[in-house]
Amino acid sequence: SAAWSVGDVLLFTVRVKVVSASGVAGSAGLNVNCNFFGSSGINPAAQFIALPDLKGYVSAIFTVPAGTTTVQLDCVFNIGAASSATYRVGEFGIFNLTTMGVV
Repeated sequence: SAAWSVGDVLLFTVRVKVVSASGVAGSAGLNVNCNFFGSSGINPAAQFIALPDLKGYVSAIFTVPAGTTTVQLDCVFNIGAASSATYRVGEFGIFNLTTMGVV
C-alpha cells in the first residue's frame, strides 16, 4: 500500500499469448482483472480472451478510489469442462503514473 494512494492513477498491464484454444465458448476464456479491494472491487481490463494465436499486451488505466485497501492484478482462466486451451501469461505490472509524473 506504500506504492499508491487514493487518487493515484495506476497502469495495469500483462503480456498474453493464446497458444491454442478448442471448444471455448464466446463467453469464456481468459479474463484480466484490475482489483481495488475495499472499494470498487473487480474491474475487468479484458474478458473472454480465447482466439488462437492472439498475442500482445492487455492494459488498463484506473484511478485508485476512496476506501481501497488492496490493489491487485489477476488473471482468471474460465474455459469450461469440455474445452481445452493453452495460454502464456507474464510480465505482470502495476505502474503508478502519478508518482512517475506521467499524469
